[in-house]
Amino acid sequence: MTRTTITLLRRPVARDILIFIGFCALTVLMTWPWILHLRDAVADKGDPYMIAWTLWWDFHQTFHNPLHLFDANVFYPYRYTLAFSENDFGIAMLFFPLFAIGLRPLTVHAIATFSGFAFSGYGSFRLTRTLTGSEKAAWLAGIIFAFVPYRFHLLSHLHYLFAGWLPLTCEALILFARRRTWKRAIWLGIAFLMNALSCVSWFIMALAPLGLTTIFLMLATNGLMRDRQFWTRGVVAVTAALIFFSPFLFAYYRVSTLYGLHWQPWEFARNSASLTDWLRADPRNKLWQNMGNALTGSQMLFPGLLAPLLALSAFRFREGASSPSRRRYLVRALDLIIVVAAVVLIITLGYGDIVIRVFGFWIARFNQRSLTHATVVILTAGVIRILLTLPALIRRIKKNFDVASIMDRLSTQSTVAIAVGLIWMAWGFIASLGPNFFVNRWLLDHLLLFQSIRFPSRAAMICFVGLAVLGGIGAARLAAKMQNVLSLEKLRPLVLLLIAGALLFELRAAPLHIEHGETDASALALRLKVTPMRGGIVELPSEPADNRHLYMLRAADHERPLVNATSSFISPITNEINKSTNGRIDRSFIDLLETIPASYLAIHNERMLAPDRPAYERFVARQLESGRLRFVNRFDGATDLYAVVKNEPHAKSEAPLPFDISFTDWRSEITRDPVNLLAQPKLSQTLYRILLASSGVTPRYAEFLPTIEDVATRVDENSDEESTEFADNLRILADRLVQQDSLRRFDNRSYVERLIRNTGTSFDIQKEDAFIDSLDRKQSSRAEVLLTIANDPAFINQENDRSLLLLNYFGYLRRNPEDPPDRNLSGFNFWLQQLNRDHDAAKIAAAFQSSSEYRKLRQQ
Repeated sequence: MTRTTITLLRRPVARDILIFIGFCALTVLMTWPWILHLRDAVADKGDPYMIAWTLWWDFHQTFHNPLHLFDANVFYPYRYTLAFSENDFGIAMLFFPLFAIGLRPLTVHAIATFSGFAFSGYGSFRLTRTLTGSEKAAWLAGIIFAFVPYRFHLLSHLHYLFAGWLPLTCEALILFARRRTWKRAIWLGIAFLMNALSCVSWFIMALAPLGLTTIFLMLATNGLMRDRQFWTRGVVAVTAALIFFSPFLFAYYRVSTLYGLHWQPWEFARNSASLTDWLRADPRNKLWQNMGNALTGSQMLFPGLLAPLLALSAFRFREGASSPSRRRYLVRALDLIIVVAAVVLIITLGYGDIVIRVFGFWIARFNQRSLTHATVVILTAGVIRILLTLPALIRRIKKNFDVASIMDRLSTQSTVAIAVGLIWMAWGFIASLGPNFFVNRWLLDHLLLFQSIRFPSRAAMICFVGLAVLGGIGAARLAAKMQNVLSLEKLRPLVLLLIAGALLFELRAAPLHIEHGETDASALALRLKVTPMRGGIVELPSEPADNRHLYMLRAADHERPLVNATSSFISPITNEINKSTNGRIDRSFIDLLETIPASYLAIHNERMLAPDRPAYERFVARQLESGRLRFVNRFDGATDLYAVVKNEPHAKSEAPLPFDISFTDWRSEITRDPVNLLAQPKLSQTLYRILLASSGVTPRYAEFLPTIEDVATRVDENSDEESTEFADNLRILADRLVQQDSLRRFDNRSYVERLIRNTGTSFDIQKEDAFIDSLDRKQSSRAEVLLTIANDPAFINQENDRSLLLLNYFGYLRRNPEDPPDRNLSGFNFWLQQLNRDHDAAKIAAAFQSSSEYRKLRQQ
């Protein structure tokens, strides 16, 4: 290595570049095999698509019409739609060159996600190095902050993962407090602005810890509070940053006032962390993936065990501590006992009953008894420790309790480092609790900015800034202590390497599960890009939201206005589209398309559930016949494009319609494919309840299919439950059922009691008597009573999930739930639990449609 190269590497900028490269190398290791798939790697096919579009829009609009940055090409015809979620402008700016050389939006997103880990580690490294002057402590802090399990939990949300500006802003403040030059003031303003531009949530959440850090620095730095340069230059820098950021804040304010889009207090509360959430780990972490499964909660904030233990070491091992006495040895032994018991307590809380094995050998078992024992040990050892140390602590306070002594202690570098780390760690933990802590309730009630926070739990990232600093300090002090105790000169670097290796092992998520995103533009998007239009584009199916995520990604390809998109908020028109097209299309939907105005309607047949296709085809057929839609062409073999004639009267058809528009009744569709009984699930569920109420036995596939075919005769696919044909057919069926010997032999009272018992629900005695009286007076027929009981709201609610799941078995698998290959009801009960928990019928249908059993039936 030449002398020039050595001189170059000694420069701060070159050294920092090498440090960042080092964190990139660690990121390769910890996120493997992400680096091999930078072209199309995504955590999932949801939010990453939306964020990839956001990065592209920031680049596109900056160089085309920057004054209208927030008037994005989604949620047409609304304005300021970029402000419906995070704008990510600060992140996008860093990757503008990648867009400029022609990389695809999803590729830029994958590179940015990879860089987010390295940049976060680098930011924490810088902060810890500035606070401690130790690069060894800084490396360990960087590892903790870069790869804390919560960062992997945010893998789908780039703006939350890319959190390196948080520690860099804190470092800029500390550097400026030490030397109040214009250069450092400008860097403070830049870091403050970039943190705000990268993530509005981080901007808001960092205000309190930055303010508390500033107050501490004024107390700890002699003369800082009265320093004119500190106030003038600092205020100028921060004010300039806020002025640059004010147009972004204004856009969010306009969205709130124009459309009434703001978070409700219940959302703030629901997305807050509880204490148990801090014991739940992200399942991507290989060591702690099952941690917290025994606990309830929705957040996963567990940082691992090593980082908190190292942070404790920062307080336990003081620099320059005197040689230990017997009492000190006893206190340290008690500390060790408390720490071990706390680890047992945490593991037991997170895992419940667990047996730990190493290489197949039983090592330890934790259960409820372990929880009790650990608690007793902590309390006992804690009381003994307090009794041993309290007298000495009181003497020390009396001896050193004067303002000058306190100020001297505050001003030391080690005290400042620990205090800053403690401020950020404590505030982040408190803020993550949301309304569970009174300070957060006050901020929510009185400060407008804090009312825009939807996920208080994400303040955990603020906590991890401080935890990383304290963990780095603690690791360095632990290594120094071991070197002194063992009197081995070169032991410290070896201990630090072992700690770094242990942290990487504990925090590892590799091999990381990734998905391959749809990077390339579709044929439809390329066609729309060259198609002039007066209005926007509506793409169906609109639900679930993952469909709209893809449409947003494609909006970066065609650059045309998209009507139904997705974000933290969605537009009222998108809501209306979702309601009008969920399962079947309302006949008024064409009126909505013309009113928006929409120029084109794209229907992605490959993304549609099988039962929904006939209803879509019927809707399209009616509008083609009426001349309100015009078929343009089919793209990629599955996506049909239609022009809304009122808004695009000159659009031309380029190909014949790829499906038959002749009308058939619902019976014909069910006969052709039983999955079509799910095309009208409410009607099919009504039949299920009638059969259950009449017999008391869950309908079987062999009985249900011919019965549904009978009642579906002459029923229009797009009819509702009140259709004449369906109602007439049900009455005929009910008449036939009540004539069966199992019901005909009962008198009126016994008949009503039998039906009610068959439903398994409790009917009011007055309602039951009313049924009997109406039969005795011949005011109602037995068939009418059966239909009334079958449509009782309590009965409908009771059987809704069970009947819907059974219909999926009948429609997709064409069998009873316990028939082979299942042979029992375990599979049915599993899916019923999922449905009872999520109430997401589309998710269940998608699972059945993608099952290997259904695919085999389709091939046959």
